Amino acid sequence: MRYANVFKTFLVVLTLLCFTVPAFGAWTTSSAWRPNMDFHIGILAITWTEDASASGDESMTTPNIDGHVYMVVTDPGSPAPDAYDLTLKDSDGADIMEGAIVNASATATEQWATTIGGSPMGRFVKGTLTVNMTNQATNSASGTIIIYIYRE
Repeated sequence: MRYANVFKTFLVVLTLLCFTVPAFGAWTTSSAWRPNMDFHIGILAITWTEDASASGDESMTTPNIDGHVYMVVTDPGSPAPDAYDLTLKDSDGADIMEGAIVNASATATEQWATTIGGSPMGRFVKGTLTVNMTNQATNSASGTIIIYIYRE
């Protein structure tokens, strides 16, 4: 059992090293897929840091999701960002969060459930998501966006 845990840790570290995502605009971003093999659930963690020019509007594309997204967590870093808005758009241009992530807290971690027509439900995503952030203009602010994904 001990060796299985070491192997899983090795796989997570290897995954972290393999999934660096190029940034667009003034963001510095990286992402990592962290699978949980027992439950087919994993997270895609996107860490971001605004540069010194802080334009306020940034975007990046995730690696392929190919699964059901059922929750997004926003976790502000230090220095704290402004209260910002996020959209996560699929290949059809639809915001899978239906506009729910508005004024994400600059000080507290928040959880956002995916919905369809206002009802809580996992959203199937085939391919990538485009993550758009607006209204964040604090120089060098940082944070993490965590996307929870179910894959079979």
